[in-house]
Amino acid sequence: MYLGVRKNAAPTWLYTAIIFLGIAIIIAHGLKLLKNRYSLVSWFHVLIVAPLVIYIGRTGPKTPDIAYNLILLEGIMAIGYHSYALYTGT
Repeated sequence: MYLGVRKNAAPTWLYTAIIFLGIAIIIAHGLKLLKNRYSLVSWFHVLIVAPLVIYIGRTGPKTPDIAYNLILLEGIMAIGYHSYALYTGT
């Protein structure tokens, strides 16, 4: 969410760091898919979240606003989902 709010004002080192974060997401959720290939959460992370994070990291401060808006939306959805899961105990 930090990137979605700060947009082009984020520190430059952060763009390099999120490239590695995107790669780590692919590895972690890829390994989960080896155990359960029907995991929608893992597919969502491998196909949507990780590529967007890597794209923002590669393009740096020149990233279009739509990518920042999408990463912000993903962050808000994650907070909503995890808050609901915490509330219901699932």
